[in-house]
Amino acid sequence: GTGRYFIKADGETEHTLKLAGYTHGKASNHYQIDWLRMVSLSSSMQEWYQTRIPRVNIQIGNAEFVNEELENDASGMELTLLEPTSAIAYRTDAAEKAGLWQRFIIGAENDGKQITVYPRAMAEFDSKEIWSDETEDRIHGITLIPDGKAPVISGIEALQNAGNIDMTEESREFVVTATDDGSGVRELIVIVTNLDNQMQRTYESDTGELVITMRKDDYLFLGDFVVSAEASDNVGNVNLQGSDSLAFTLEAELKRAREPQNGAFKAGDGAIITVTTGGYADKIIIRFPDELTLLNPELNKEYIYEFPEAIKTERYEFNIPLDTPGGEYIVEVEAWKDGRKLTEELSLPIWTNGSIVDELRTRIRDNGV
Repeated sequence: GTGRYFIKADGETEHTLKLAGYTHGKASNHYQIDWLRMVSLSSSMQEWYQTRIPRVNIQIGNAEFVNEELENDASGMELTLLEPTSAIAYRTDAAEKAGLWQRFIIGAENDGKQITVYPRAMAEFDSKEIWSDETEDRIHGITLIPDGKAPVISGIEALQNAGNIDMTEESREFVVTATDDGSGVRELIVIVTNLDNQMQRTYESDTGELVITMRKDDYLFLGDFVVSAEASDNVGNVNLQGSDSLAFTLEAELKRAREPQNGAFKAGDGAIITVTTGGYADKIIIRFPDELTLLNPELNKEYIYEFPEAIKTERYEFNIPLDTPGGEYIVEVEAWKDGRKLTEELSLPIWTNGSIVDELRTRIRDNGV
């Protein structure tokens, strides 16, 4: 046949080429096809590998020979383009036609080369070698393009490092692509498996592009999840990528309990800490500085979850001790999961040595008595 064909080049995979030859004139015991040669060309390099088919008495008719019965010969140089492994030959039509299935492998170092392969045949007649016409043989050649590289996967890193979706966003999109400069992408598969709730979803594309939408109400992405990607090309090269995504998040906010909530704190003020965790936290710990816990040992707070949830929000209300001196204090919020810790530091500025008691006014009411 003719044309261009991509083949897998990995130094392991076997490929098969079929060669055929016909005698000009009636075959006889003295005039049969004896050798079939496969010639390989790439740039200035030429190699050939030929197989001798055992002579058969013309009366036997059709016959087939396995590799062990065939005699092989090479061009004398070390074959690097196509490395033969085995062959099966046959004769039909009273030995007027011969065929050969030649199996070979090709190394990955030949990736991207164009290798022209064409058949040649030789018959022995009265101790003479009669070769087929090479010009015509080349017309029946084919071009092989070894493909030794798997597709390149892009975009998977962003998905693996995404963590939990921002709770203020409705969704985020991640584009995963596979590209291949050789035989082209056949399939791209991305599998996401949540290790906390055992959800799993498979995304598939035969175009080499996937759009994965991560929604804030999608429990697949809430918690630790494994992302695996597989891209294959049209000759069977496969690229596998995968890693864990430790999707565990912490958000914490500190505000005054009274208006204005973002105003300056005073000693005695009521305050609220809102803590939101994503990804099945085991516990939350709120730690106050020593200056405040000395004034109120009950300030620190701990939440322990026997049955963790994908998203958990806690609202902790407390009062700043009345005797707190002015200054800026740091409240630490910790979220724990499977021995991993996330920390947020919250600023608690108290800019005056006064307290909310100073804002109280005494009023004398005259009830007419």
